[in-house]
Amino acid sequence: MNTDGIIRIVIIAESRPRSITLSKMISEGLEQPLTVEIKNLTEIDHLNKHRPPDVFILDLLSLDHPASYVIQQIMEVENNSRVILLHVYQSSELVMPFYEMGVDGYLYCEPKRNDLAEAIETVADGRIYYPPFLSVAGNT
Repeated sequence: MNTDGIIRIVIIAESRPRSITLSKMISEGLEQPLTVEIKNLTEIDHLNKHRPPDVFILDLLSLDHPASYVIQQIMEVENNSRVILLHVYQSSELVMPFYEMGVDGYLYCEPKRNDLAEAIETVADGRIYYPPFLSVAGNT
């Protein structure tokens, strides 16, 4: 998290209704000061370079590109930001490769408010968030 104590979150999604719901869940679920923006993948080049996002949330269900492409685009534009991925997979065989690509957290596509808050707080704090269904040593 940045020194001002405000977590800056950018949701990367193409589907506005889904991303608006996700934004409300984040705003209502975290007690820390935060900002939430919704951007599509083509808008990431125009992010504020003086105050880059702390956390990107990538909603893969609403994007038309493969996960590896989206993750690579984010890492190229802002490699110091943390990334949480939302998708439908719930097995370690399908989810762990995302971590190997550089993702800092993963959630099922319809997360519970408390799981979403925990993932954001963990990742914004510089740690890796593993969902409960993953049995990983040191799982938070």
